Amino acid sequence: MSAQFLNQITKTGNVNIKVYDAIIDNSMSANDLEINQYFYKKALVLTQSTSPTSPVQANYQPNLIINTQTFTTPHSSNNTTTFIIDSYDCSADTDVVNVAIQRYNGTTGNPIVSGMCKDNNQYSVKITNLHPSEDLNGSFRLSVELCYFK
Repeated sequence: MSAQFLNQITKTGNVNIKVYDAIIDNSMSANDLEINQYFYKKALVLTQSTSPTSPVQANYQPNLIINTQTFTTPHSSNNTTTFIIDSYDCSADTDVVNVAIQRYNGTTGNPIVSGMCKDNNQYSVKITNLHPSEDLNGSFRLSVELCYFK
């Protein structure tokens, strides 16, 4: 084999890219990207200020990552803790909000998360401890994603 053959650059295959909500004005920015079937969405990262019931300010951003303060729930099944996301518009009939636990750093309890749109541009997040005898003892990283159905 020749040195020229061994030193040639191996090209990779085509990359499929989709850009959503692109804004082009001297530079390009995108809200969402899809690269090789992986979907990337911009998200606003928020941290609760003082307690697990402290509200967070979404500033009308549709996709959020929320880091909560440490939870401590009493020893009882279905004990809940609720907090509000302010300035989060999910009021249209076609709006759907997906809320999920991405990380729980506690060692006890059995948490689930749910939520609902409220009036005045608010979204209520509820974390429920399903374990009958163990407290929640950690903080959460939650994802909140606003989708639009037709």
